[in-house]
Amino acid sequence: MYSFTLIPGTVFDAEGGPAGEPYAPGKASSSTRHGRFVIGSVGPHISSGRWPFSVVPWGADIRLDAKGYVEVFMQGKWQHLHTLPVWRDEFLKNPAGARYTLERRYEELVDFTKLVFNVRSLTGQWKGDLPTKWIFNDFGSVSIKYFVDYNGNRKLDSVSKPGRKKEEILSDFLHTTSKFEMVTLMNRELQRKETMLLGVSHGCVHMVPDVMQNWIKKGILKVGAVLQIHEYAVSLVPRGFEKPEGSVGQEIHFFPGAKKIALYNVTKK
Repeated sequence: MYSFTLIPGTVFDAEGGPAGEPYAPGKASSSTRHGRFVIGSVGPHISSGRWPFSVVPWGADIRLDAKGYVEVFMQGKWQHLHTLPVWRDEFLKNPAGARYTLERRYEELVDFTKLVFNVRSLTGQWKGDLPTKWIFNDFGSVSIKYFVDYNGNRKLDSVSKPGRKKEEILSDFLHTTSKFEMVTLMNRELQRKETMLLGVSHGCVHMVPDVMQNWIKKGILKVGAVLQIHEYAVSLVPRGFEKPEGSVGQEIHFFPGAKKIALYNVTKK
């Protein structure tokens, strides 16, 4: 039996998928799956499917070529936006349309930020029609992906042993949002402390950018760390509890019913 004790000052807002929506492959949105997991990767998220603004990693450089077409620097080279996955389906023969779409997205992001900060306009690097860095990735600057550790070695094994299930990264993961990342950037720039609602996700776990970055720097969100996601029926973050499963040390616990993420010290009884 393992004893779990809440670490004071480590409870923060977090939001999961809609309650009561069972997971199914290809489903638009579902509840965040509960269980015990191990973090398998920490880094920028790049989509190849239905998230066009996420085919480019957060922070990639942006520029316009001589014709005014958008280029982004990724994979060690400049690439036209209209030639990237998803974008080329609609804009391969209409590069100007890709630029227009990106400018409209940026306008929406700026308008949202102005409302949060109650200002008429944004200054400095945000004044142009486009920013110099890619701030449109739907999953924010960093994503924390995890898997079911079937053999208990806290490593993502590429080859499964006979009689064991294959370990794979889940489609649910921890991430922020482009809007909250923008609010965080402006807070630093304007020396403010504005916030916003995390919003219900499609099934992933939304985190506050500052909390995520702080936990990464402290080595809390790291490859090999244990993540417990509780059932939605748990509506409060308990100060302590006991379970037959645990990992001595520190564990990350997400409570979708309480909309909180927290840290626990774990000891074996």
